[in-house]
Amino acid sequence: ERAPAALLHATPVVNVPFLPRRAGEHVAALHLEPARGLLLALLANGHMEAWDLFRLRSLGRWEPNWPAGSADGIRSISVCGHSGVWLFVLGHGTAAHPTLSRMRLPEQWTQ
Repeated sequence: ERAPAALLHATPVVNVPFLPRRAGEHVAALHLEPARGLLLALLANGHMEAWDLFRLRSLGRWEPNWPAGSADGIRSISVCGHSGVWLFVLGHGTAAHPTLSRMRLPEQWTQ
């Protein structure tokens, strides 16, 4: 059963400022680690941006070392973290099946 729309309220708590971006760079996926207050944004160009929501500060931007050929041909559709150290990115491209990439987050983002 669906709740009546009048009962559903969302209140913004934090406004996360993105670093300056070029035209066409948009957010493809987000991941939030609530225990650490870490917000990760995967941009359409394959770059990652991170914020510490508890301290209300940007942790910077990172250009992951994607597997050979994947950054150009794979469109990321989902991102999630594991143990605060690993990042999994699900994408699709020219292959008939989705691609799952795993990479280690930058050390300064895992402390």
